Amino acid sequence: RGLQSDVADIPSLTQKAIDCAKRGDFGTDARALNEELTRLAPDNEGAWTRLARCCLEAGQLADASNALESALLLNPQNNLARSLLQEVIRRELLAEAPEEPHPPKKKRRKTASS
Repeated sequence: RGLQSDVADIPSLTQKAIDCAKRGDFGTDARALNEELTRLAPDNEGAWTRLARCCLEAGQLADASNALESALLLNPQNNLARSLLQEVIRRELLAEAPEEPHPPKKKRRKTASS
């Protein structure tokens, strides 16, 4: 396949990727579509944002963070990318937090009501 056919695929790939997102499908097929779009059209911030969501859903936080960085370089005002980045950071912090045993719950003393 030549470059011409790849470029012609961009609208079709974009529509398929958007359809996946609308269905809430951020699985491996959606990820592959958006990875291909970011390769063919590296200035497509929507593809980077959708790719980040796919990575986030798969628990691949470093990949999600990299994709969001690309989206935000293209458009620092991309609110969806910014909120997804906050979610990535939140999950990274949760993953790093040492598991602490829950302190025993203090029993409340019943007070006599008069």
